Amino acid sequence: MKQIITGIIVLFLFSACAKNASSALQSSPASNELNIVWSVPIMNNTSGSGSLSMNPILHENQIIINTEYQREGKTAPVIFLNSTDGSSKGTWSDYIAGNELYMSEISAYDGKFLLLSTGRSIDCINLQTRQTQWQSLLPSSGPFIYAKDNFIYTSLSFNAKRSAAIIRSPTDRKDWDTVYTFHQTDGFLPNFDSMGFGTLENGDAIIVWKNRSYRGSTHRTDIFAYNLNADSLMWRNTNFMLNSGVLPLQIENNKVYGAVNNQVFALELNNGITLWRRDFNDLVEYPDRANFDNGAMLIYDDAFILKGQGEEMVFLNKLNGALRRVVKNLPGDIRSRFTLFEGKLFFSAGKLVVVDALTTEVLLKSKESDPFEIIRSNIIIDPDQRYMYFHDALYLYCVRIPTNI
Repeated sequence: MKQIITGIIVLFLFSACAKNASSALQSSPASNELNIVWSVPIMNNTSGSGSLSMNPILHENQIIINTEYQREGKTAPVIFLNSTDGSSKGTWSDYIAGNELYMSEISAYDGKFLLLSTGRSIDCINLQTRQTQWQSLLPSSGPFIYAKDNFIYTSLSFNAKRSAAIIRSPTDRKDWDTVYTFHQTDGFLPNFDSMGFGTLENGDAIIVWKNRSYRGSTHRTDIFAYNLNADSLMWRNTNFMLNSGVLPLQIENNKVYGAVNNQVFALELNNGITLWRRDFNDLVEYPDRANFDNGAMLIYDDAFILKGQGEEMVFLNKLNGALRRVVKNLPGDIRSRFTLFEGKLFFSAGKLVVVDALTTEVLLKSKESDPFEIIRSNIIIDPDQRYMYFHDALYLYCVRIPTNI
């Protein structure tokens, strides 16, 4: 690793008999009743518009959420609840530089610690003690953060936005280290995020990320790969003259998969060569508004699975990008990443949706009569209790997974 930062830091799955067949499945969800085990308001006045809260965190017997508003006499606290009955176990609100809306990858969980980013600071909370573990002020950072192998990763912008860096710290203490520094030479201002992690065949740990750069009104999304064991940049792919959302990249079986604007792609992990790329013009009704690069994506078995803002869920062959299936008539929204449990994909498309990742069958679509408003978080699952946890900005829900799913 390069020198420690001091002073001011300057720094999918579908196994089919006919491998190349393209087809569309109409969704036909089973009639499943959702049993709410408990629900807890995450704001005092639930007749309002709701609180933009983080994805719930399940840690041992705790479920953790936050609110923008006052709770138990504290401003915008993190709330610790008993995962069995929703009773309060305490709050935390000792922010070093105020709070933020901790949606998507603006919060991170590594199994022991909850990390929260504001773009100017990071707070780390010990989930055993429910106390501050460490805090750090950072100039022009993130705001996206990513936890992997007991480290927290984020990015910095400096030198009047002409330079960027990837930095990391152990999650149990503040000890920042510069992973990689980049200085633009072509007028495209760098912006690092959308990080993904994996390994080479020899076991070396790899980090990949998007450089969502721009020069005036012209956009380009570069893909970088860095070998953390060798402490060296592996490659930089500059083939995408497109802007991009912040959906993280994924590494699987020596390939890098991602979405940029209205395209998806696969790169060779060893050298960054583009193996395939395709758009959605023949797959979804409104490809320019599908927003796949801010939606949900999963590489599972031999499929590349995506859900964006449209009513379609797309299953591609991960080897060549060929169409496998399009599942239609889903809610035309996406409010979460995918959660994979027992071969099923759980996600929020506004309403709760469960899809079998092997057969592409839609197993559940929550109904208008269900009490949830628009579900605005990932679906977190307790595999032992077979409970789901999610929130709709008004209430945090604990819901039993139907027995036939």
